[in-house]
Amino acid sequence: PSTRASGGVGYLRVPGLRGTDEAGTKAFSASLCGALSGGASDAPQGWIVDLRGNSGGNMWPMIAGLRPLLGDGPIGSFKDRAGRVTPWSSKPIDGCAAQLATSPVAVLIGPATASSGEAVAIAFRGRGSTRFFGQPTAGLATSNRGFPLPDGSVLMLTTAVFLDRSGVAYPQGVAPDVTLDEGDGTVAAAETWLRSQAR
Repeated sequence: PSTRASGGVGYLRVPGLRGTDEAGTKAFSASLCGALSGGASDAPQGWIVDLRGNSGGNMWPMIAGLRPLLGDGPIGSFKDRAGRVTPWSSKPIDGCAAQLATSPVAVLIGPATASSGEAVAIAFRGRGSTRFFGQPTAGLATSNRGFPLPDGSVLMLTTAVFLDRSGVAYPQGVAPDVTLDEGDGTVAAAETWLRSQAR
């Protein structure tokens, strides 16, 4: 992840994360949460969360690291073919006590935002003081499971869809509130909106 603050607005780029190594995933979550905590005093007007290059991987360390912005309540869920809904949850990270759940957030998305990257975007859907900028995501907002076959290969099947905190699914991907071409203009538009939210 990379972070910076400019003119009272924080910026956090959240890349995808491959793998399930416990030490690596904990370090990733801690780096996200630490960036938010460390930059909180420099970002009184809100945060830009850049998911445009997040092609997915392991969603849980991303969501855990963004917990200060996402809040403690329900942030999304899986819904399987039988209609069973499994809520998403994340545990607090030791030593990361930032509370930014009411801070305005501009989420940047695009066609390279895919799979678990879309899950992170969906976790922000329905959050107060939040607006999406950029282009529609890839449309892979599903949970997949591998089924071993007799020849040793694995068949990957979609087993559930992602729901936001309001219960809405995104089979075609997440659409932005403000559609913009790729480039620095997206960041500038997000900054302008965040500054307009100042009380």
